Amino acid sequence: MEVEVRLVAMRSRRTVEVARATRSAVEARLAALLPEQSVEATRVSVTITGLV
Repeated sequence: MEVEVRLVAMRSRRTVEVARATRSAVEARLAALLPEQSVEATRVSVTITGLV
């Protein structure tokens, strides 16, 4: 499975930390929603598309 997330971050936040936290949250949610599928086999891609 492949999941792509695009988001806009606040300038006052470190974008690398935002991307890592987002990926971790998505992986945790997928594991809760789809326990029969392996989270390791899922590719989660997070892109910061802009800053506000």
